[in-house]
Amino acid sequence: MEIRELTALELGQKIRAGEVTSRQAVEAYLAAIDEKDGAVNAYITVLRDEALARADEIQKKIDAGEFKDSPLAGVPVAIKDNMCTRGVRTTAASNILNNFVPPYNATVIEKLEAAGAVIIGKVNMDEFAMGGSTETSFFGATGNPWDTTRVPGGSSGGSAAAVAAGMAPYSLGSDTGGSIRQPAAFTGLTGIKPTYGAVSRYGLLAYASSLDQIGPVAHDVNDAAAILEMISGPDKKDSTSVIGDAKANKGAALEKNGFRFDFSDCLADPADATAKIKGMKIGIPSNFYGEGLDSEISEAIMAAAKLLEDSGAVVEKFEMPVIDYAVPAYYIIAYHKRNLKQSNMKKIFIMSIITMLSSLFSCQAQNKGYKSLSVNDYEKAIADTKVIRLDVRTAEEFADGHIRGAINIDVLKSDFEQKATATLPKSKTIAVNCRSGKRSKNAAAILTKNGYQVIELDSGFNGWQAAGKEIVK
Repeated sequence: MEIRELTALELGQKIRAGEVTSRQAVEAYLAAIDEKDGAVNAYITVLRDEALARADEIQKKIDAGEFKDSPLAGVPVAIKDNMCTRGVRTTAASNILNNFVPPYNATVIEKLEAAGAVIIGKVNMDEFAMGGSTETSFFGATGNPWDTTRVPGGSSGGSAAAVAAGMAPYSLGSDTGGSIRQPAAFTGLTGIKPTYGAVSRYGLLAYASSLDQIGPVAHDVNDAAAILEMISGPDKKDSTSVIGDAKANKGAALEKNGFRFDFSDCLADPADATAKIKGMKIGIPSNFYGEGLDSEISEAIMAAAKLLEDSGAVVEKFEMPVIDYAVPAYYIIAYHKRNLKQSNMKKIFIMSIITMLSSLFSCQAQNKGYKSLSVNDYEKAIADTKVIRLDVRTAEEFADGHIRGAINIDVLKSDFEQKATATLPKSKTIAVNCRSGKRSKNAAAILTKNGYQVIELDSGFNGWQAAGKEIVK
């Protein structure tokens, strides 16, 4: 079985057994990123050299007998880019924080490092975690690995896409109103929003502090439980973190990193699953199963409930009459918490104006000589015969469909600049496009630096396709 076919726990076990090294694991996932992320766009920052050096460091400690009780030691992990990482850019997928490098780690990062984890990169998200599709990132939209024309959910879409595409064995996301659970559902993974207070929020760039929680995105529930055990526990830096009671929690242990819940102990062993399930009461809120729910999903849930019932669980349907108020209540709480972060309404108004202006002028700030155009403006521009159409996606993406008359030079290749300057005349404007708009901006910056007049398609080929424009193969 290849490394990327293993669950995080299986990979950790093989590393501890000496069957695989941490470096080999990191190299396998870096190769997957090189191969797949051009189409998926899950990563904002890849820590290639840092991850390899960290893998070698952890491997030496494992070989010396350390990390015996750390099931995920040496295993790579991807981190949503709203968690502070000391010395590593943390953007929250926003141009406003494009160059922000925190001087400290979030508590969850400290706990991961203490357990021997190897951070392989920071992954994409909806800007400031405000979204449900991972389409609002300054760094371009993330595609669903199962079908890149579809979204992976959000706001932790990069976390889910990285794991689903085999570009990380697990990841950390954050969840305010579904931002872990929805992307996990969209990509066929297991995602958990922990109980509020179970995981420290210190170092998380907040959306709504009284709702935010950091949690795992993994291949299965066993991985998710192990990850939760690593990152949960009290934190003096987070006044809302749960202290816990060792007497009341039989499956808990006190460790040097703080109180930890043993979530894995709660999982049923297949050998005695029926014994653990028998008598368990499972509630099904019937008003969740109405208009708007796909019948396939409803049938799958009820089939799972029937399986549990056959194993001895008590399944009961019930009504939740207040559920109609859930979404309005969520938005009231979320936006109120955001506003409370400002000392008064004047500051809120000023900050809103600043944010709006930053958004309006972000293109000008980042363009530095090239223009980002809408689909219609781009179409008008490339109608000029003096404009060369340049597609900077991979050859495979180009073959699947492209704008008529475009030539293909892959910007992800190390020789892009050499090929482009050797091929493209400086007497003509270069019109660049990629999948989502992220790679085209990188290419435009390179070409502008070399003296070219450049325009780029801001929404990328996805936007062109969505607008119903002509595509050829």
